[in-house]
Amino acid sequence: MPRAIALCVVAVLTVAAGCNAPTPEPPEDPPEVALGERLFLETRFAQFFAVRAAGVNDPLATGDPVMDILETTGVPRPGPFAGKSMNCRQCHLVDESPEPATTGLRTYADFARRSPIPDRGDGHNRTPRNSPGLVNANVKRGVPLFLHFDGQFATAADLVEGTLTGRNFGWLPNEEATARAHIARVMREDDGSDPLARPCRGLPYATLLRGIAAEIPTACRLPEGYRIDVAAATDGDLLHAVAGLVSAYMETLTFARDAGDGYVGSPYDRFLILNGLPRQPEPGEGGIAYARRLRVALEALTAPKLVDNPGVLMFAHHAQDFVFGPAALAGLRIFLAEPAAATASASELARGGIGNCIACHAPPEFTDFGFHNNGVAQAEYDGVHGPGAFAALAAVLWASKLGSAAPETGDDWLIISFAVAIIGGTGLNGGIISAMGLFMGSAIFMLIKHGLVEVKANPYYANSFLGLLILLAIVVDRVRELYSDKQKDG
Repeated sequence: MPRAIALCVVAVLTVAAGCNAPTPEPPEDPPEVALGERLFLETRFAQFFAVRAAGVNDPLATGDPVMDILETTGVPRPGPFAGKSMNCRQCHLVDESPEPATTGLRTYADFARRSPIPDRGDGHNRTPRNSPGLVNANVKRGVPLFLHFDGQFATAADLVEGTLTGRNFGWLPNEEATARAHIARVMREDDGSDPLARPCRGLPYATLLRGIAAEIPTACRLPEGYRIDVAAATDGDLLHAVAGLVSAYMETLTFARDAGDGYVGSPYDRFLILNGLPRQPEPGEGGIAYARRLRVALEALTAPKLVDNPGVLMFAHHAQDFVFGPAALAGLRIFLAEPAAATASASELARGGIGNCIACHAPPEFTDFGFHNNGVAQAEYDGVHGPGAFAALAAVLWASKLGSAAPETGDDWLIISFAVAIIGGTGLNGGIISAMGLFMGSAIFMLIKHGLVEVKANPYYANSFLGLLILLAIVVDRVRELYSDKQKDG
């Protein structure tokens, strides 16, 4: 996909020697971002360090084994933080690869299918999902912000707190208070001797967080909104402060843009610039609407200019040509093409060339930031707990809400789920789902259901009537598709 190569030009390569943890360059970012990066790299918050280090400022005699290697889809590689304990960067890498010539830079993700986590003897040594990239994870969007592939967190600060005190850092579910106390202890007792403190003259966390000492460099002096008196703060307050700083750092992790806020890092971006094509949505314009406008503008080009300037434009850290050629252009046209209706017609399928990719991957971010159930979670859960166990979770949640349970609960849910979706315009073969359509489908369904009660219809025939309504909606949808095909062919 053309956008995929945009991932290659985001960060600046700073290769660490051997397997030592990288030390940040002197801060050039705002102080809260620079300190947030230091905390992102901090290896002393994990449970392994808490129970094995003699003191907060003492090195570990032996590091957590999970840090010794970088797990990949192929041959494991030396871990950049070997000899230490878990930190955020272990699963969200940038320039730590020992073979940058072959792997290039990461967009704050690792190389593993499932990220290894500390072994606590509870049978869990991998994350449930692979580590998502953090670049562009916090950009503004037209839908609510949820982070991680299961949407556990609604803010970056929530994600940080949950991670630092959770299983990824070795803490068990009943150890959250212990984790919070340990993190607060590190912040209070740090003496600045760790290499990560060098860019700020080796000043301890307590001094930097207070923010008033004369010896604090200007580049390291936190704005008042991020300052906190470590000595007087509670453990919870200190955890919130840490999360706030790390999230400030995470929010700066974005792909390169120009002064007009348009992306500039990939051959695709350069192609848009070269041809004067629209590069981002207008105010109030959604991603799909922008994609359609881009498609119209692209179709209007009589002689598109391609990007193929060897030696002029190139990737800094990847052995890949910086090119947007004929094949990429053909792929872009397919990527942007949509069927005339929610479901592609037989003639459209025969003709081909319709990717309908923008339904979920609308530019310029090329994601809808939504969650799409592909059945993997359900299959895995049922594999562990037995067939039907995942579906049975709904029954447990429903019973806990009502405070009681009955064997006939849910008898009519199947027809309701079908009726609302189909009346709302969703085809049985799939396609685009409209939120407004589902809302209207729900409203129409409830009006009909209550109408049947008002006219004293026999409740035993109510589902039959709803079934006829679904059948009518299917027939109308099919007639509309046939009419659309006839119009296009005629």
